[in-house]
Parts: sequence; structure tokens; C-alpha cells
Amino acid sequence: MKVIERINYAVWELNSTLESYPGDKSIRNRLLESFLENRLYLERKNNVPVDERSFMMLQDRISDICMLIHGAGGSPAEMKNFGKYLFDQGHSVCAVRLPLNTGLKNSSLTSYLRSRLTGRKEYGGIKRKSTNRNSWAASLSEVEVTYESLKRCSDNLSVIGFSFGGLLAMHLMKRYQVSRTVLVAPALYPRDRGGIRFNLMLRAMPSLAEWADPVKFTIAELIARTRKLIDGIDQPFLMIQSMDDPVLSLKGYAFLKKHSRNRNSDFVLYEKGGHVLVNGDVADEVFRESEQFIRKNLNRS
Repeated sequence: MKVIERINYAVWELNSTLESYPGDKSIRNRLLESFLENRLYLERKNNVPVDERSFMMLQDRISDICMLIHGAGGSPAEMKNFGKYLFDQGHSVCAVRLPLNTGLKNSSLTSYLRSRLTGRKEYGGIKRKSTNRNSWAASLSEVEVTYESLKRCSDNLSVIGFSFGGLLAMHLMKRYQVSRTVLVAPALYPRDRGGIRFNLMLRAMPSLAEWADPVKFTIAELIARTRKLIDGIDQPFLMIQSMDDPVLSLKGYAFLKKHSRNRNSDFVLYEKGGHVLVNGDVADEVFRESEQFIRKNLNRS
């Protein structure tokens, strides 16, 4: 039996056991550790640097779980300090790596046309396999699988999404009725959606835009889909952004504030902090605001 098959079998066995003994802390932790082992095995196979791999921090007791979703240009590493803070406050934490390869170089129009005419898949002169990486669907599928796995181990599950991860968190809210969600600078209204040339390609020839920059393309697609979700979300959430965010317009902050249906939703707007609020000058304040929101709504559950 292959390594990944053994891990998956162990996860299946532990799931079955947990159904019989739902309050057993050791079974819960073994199940979560096996879930993480599955992710880490694949990430090692794909040569993901150690610091950029998925991580988990589990309390020694049965506790709520906070699921962290990183941004499109980052990795679970950017959420590590956030996770440590939440863990120190008594929460268990899990952050998984999204299937986004932000290291791909932009391709030229010539390369795109050559691939169409010859059938050869090239990217910056390098052949690439046809996979679903760098798609919003692959990323959403990853977070849905993670959410469902964590939900088996705790009824008290909170979601925290940063930037692109904030968009994915909103989709989880829509599908699973997440009770506690923190949206840190969700990428609803970028100031620059990729430049004039990319925007022209996006409108006139989407397949070329996808070829030229698959990550920007998937962000643009997910943004369009996420804005349509808001009227179907009525759970409480915390929205955090800064006025000097160089990446996002404040339209996103105003949009969510206007459409929020739950009186327990909170909105925090910093004068300064930039875009990467999870690691910037106001990170400690972001951590405190988020933890207080989660704890307040845990008590309401």
C-alpha cells in the first residue's frame, strides 16, 4: 500500500471511530494530525519549502477550532503569527496551503498563439502539465474539504480569511452557514485589477488573460462570483481593513457594511496598516479584535 493510501485509510478509520466516541480528545487529535499528514506528504512531494507548508496547532483539550486561509500571493507562513496568537488564547488552529503557484512567469502572446496552433502547452518556454492549479475552483475545493474535516472534530469552528482567502471564506459562509467569520482585507474591490493590458484581455479574450497570468485571472473570476453572494449571507462576521491599503479600495468595506444583515457583525477600519494586516504594524490589534469577536460569538452559540 502506498504512503498516501495508508494515510487516507487511517483518516477513514479514525473518522469511523470518532463517530462512536465523539468526545474522545485523543481520537479527535489523531484524526486532525492524520489530515495534516496527508497535506504535508503532498506538499513534500511537490517540494514546497518547509516554512510555507500547511500547519496545525492543537490544544490538549477539546476546543473550538480556527481555520486560517492565506492570500493568493502568500502561503500558510503569513498566517503563522496569527495562529500562534489564537493558540495562546486557547483555540486550536489549522491553516492549509492553497493550490496556487504564484511563481509562474507571465507568458507572451507569441507563446500563447504557438501553443494554440501546435497543441504544445508552454509557459515562459517551459512545458507545463494541464492541471487545475491556479483556479479559484481548486482553491475553494481545498478549503471546503478542510472545513468539512475540521467540522467533524468540533462544532465550534471559526473561519479567518485574508485577502483572496477572505473571498473563499465568504463562499464557506454561504455554503455552510459558518457562525463566526473574520474577513481581513477581503479582495472584493482591488485598486488595480492587473493593469490596462490585462483588463483588456480579460474582457476581450479571457483565455489569453488566463494564459498570461493564471493567478490574476482566477482572482478576477472569484471576485465577480463573490460579490453576488453577499445577499445570501446573514451570519455575523468581522470586517477589517485599513484606509491606506495600497491593494484594495475601500469600496469593499462599504459594500459589506451596506449589505450586512446581522446586527452582530462588526467593522474595523484602521487609518494606517497597509494591505498585509496579518503581519504589519497593526497585526497585534488585528489579532485581538479577531479573537474578541470569535470569543463573543462563541458565547452566543
